[in-house]
Amino acid sequence: MTAGNILFLYALTVVVFFLIDLLWLGVVAKGFYRRHMGSLMRENVNWFAAILFYLIYIGGIQIFVLMP
Repeated sequence: MTAGNILFLYALTVVVFFLIDLLWLGVVAKGFYRRHMGSLMRENVNWFAAILFYLIYIGGIQIFVLMP
């Protein structure tokens, strides 16, 4: 697997994962999380932590799922 293929798979995974997660968190389960975890949720999103988590998580998906 070449470096170009790895970067392409990573970018594709970022887009697909972001769309699915945006749909889930923003539409499907929004009321559920507010109702059951409202007191634990922050008012403002910590974007640095969220982006860092997703980059690492997607890297794990690539290493353990896509590359083998």
